Amino acid sequence: MVGESDLLFVFNMTPNYYESYDVGVYHEGEWRELFNSDKDVYGGWNQYNGLPCFTSPFAPEGRPFHVTIKLGSFAALILKRVIKEPKNSIIEAPRQEKKTKTSGRKSPKRKSSVRKRKAK
Repeated sequence: MVGESDLLFVFNMTPNYYESYDVGVYHEGEWRELFNSDKDVYGGWNQYNGLPCFTSPFAPEGRPFHVTIKLGSFAALILKRVIKEPKNSIIEAPRQEKKTKTSGRKSPKRKSSVRKRKAK
């Protein structure tokens, strides 16, 4: 669902590592990590949030919920809120075109509507 989710960008511009850092959010639910610059593939210490993070009530910055994350030193983090589809929604399978069986006979040629000119 493009355009119906939230992205959360968190930057730590200090040399401090935070094992459980609370970030205030407006929407309740599940948040998944899309990017973490502290992963070892980027030269970091691999302090990342491997499992989805879930919101809890009350938050800093006057927001109704918060997400608790691991936040590496000098790290950038991007989280995305997961939107689940309602359980009662019906998902239609893509329709397939029906193939017609041919008997192996060639279809008769139709007469062309274009008249041929007579040679002089």
